[in-house]
Amino acid sequence: MNEPMFQVQVDESEDTEWNDILREKGVIPQRPEHSAEDQLEEAIDEAIAKQKQQQQQQRELDADSDDEFFEQYRRERFAQMQRDRAKCVFGEVYHCNKPEYSEQVTQASMGTAEGGPVYVFVHLALQGNLQSRILERLFVTAAGRFKDCKFVEIEASKAVEGYPDRNCPTLIVYHEGKVLRNIVTLLELGGDDASDADLERLMVQVGAIAGSDDRRAHTDQDTGATPHRRLNFVGKHSRELAPSDEDDEDDEDDFFN
Repeated sequence: MNEPMFQVQVDESEDTEWNDILREKGVIPQRPEHSAEDQLEEAIDEAIAKQKQQQQQQRELDADSDDEFFEQYRRERFAQMQRDRAKCVFGEVYHCNKPEYSEQVTQASMGTAEGGPVYVFVHLALQGNLQSRILERLFVTAAGRFKDCKFVEIEASKAVEGYPDRNCPTLIVYHEGKVLRNIVTLLELGGDDASDADLERLMVQVGAIAGSDDRRAHTDQDTGATPHRRLNFVGKHSRELAPSDEDDEDDEDDFFN
């Protein structure tokens, strides 16, 4: 008895294993080859898909790069802030006696491994002296403004026995354990008219601050001070720092080193 025949609908365009068998048996025709237009469309689709994939990969790389950059910047900025904080530890005028001088001045100017060398400004003061009072006021202002520099005041007679009153005030600048400048009286800074700006010019000259430092009261690039303010007292007047007695001179050498 013959089995009944069933008609099965076949979608000849489908790319299935069953259709492949039917094509092999000749039941349905072979799939037509892709036309040039079809191949072009497939190539374009493939190119677009590849481009999107590359763009996504690039965005991911850029995001990773940005994250790495900002993390590196954050670490470097934090480290710089730590270094700056280590330097800005002063902010006031320190008073000391002769036994403390080496620690408070010479050693302090050498700084620490974290903070580096420090500029130390020393005022050998004379009580009741007008210019000493002026320099004292200038030190207070500068100490509050430039906290990475150290400002020290010591009574001249306690620093060096027999130190001449006529040499007061004397301003001495230390850095890395060495004396950079010494100024006898305020003549070089403008005398009785010495101002914050005059002291800041000196700080710029010795390298304690930059001329463009925005902490300055006046950020003018000053090199035009009057001639009497530019006199160098290290030669003539520094010899007057010590009394004439040789023993006292030896003591003074020990004191300032």
